[in-house]
Amino acid sequence: MFRCRWTRIMGRPVEVKKTASSKRRRTLGREKDEVMSVIHCIILYAAPIWMGATGINTYKNLLASTQRKGLLRICSAYRTAATAPAGIQVIAGVPPMELLMKERRSLYDAGVSGQPLTSREARENTIQEWVRR
Repeated sequence: MFRCRWTRIMGRPVEVKKTASSKRRRTLGREKDEVMSVIHCIILYAAPIWMGATGINTYKNLLASTQRKGLLRICSAYRTAATAPAGIQVIAGVPPMELLMKERRSLYDAGVSGQPLTSREARENTIQEWVRR
């Protein structure tokens, strides 16, 4: 049951991306970023709760491939550009999905515990961790 739900949720951003790109053939960079932010919003919804499922390779690969498709659109690159998504992530300026999930988790934990943590601080921590990799 979990696998069916996961596949349905992960297939949804691809549908959103296809719909948004088919409406406009000539998209500007900003519109591509907006499409990627919609994809991230859909994927990261309730991420603090389900992020433990990303320990399973099938789900991790599905997550990476969904993000990679959006990143290729942002960079206007061919799908053969790079096998590892790290290079495309750097070019697009988008952190890896696992770091974005940790960011959401830290914001969630800060809200539950009552500690003041802004989204800007959480993003700065994410970028610093990304640079250390």
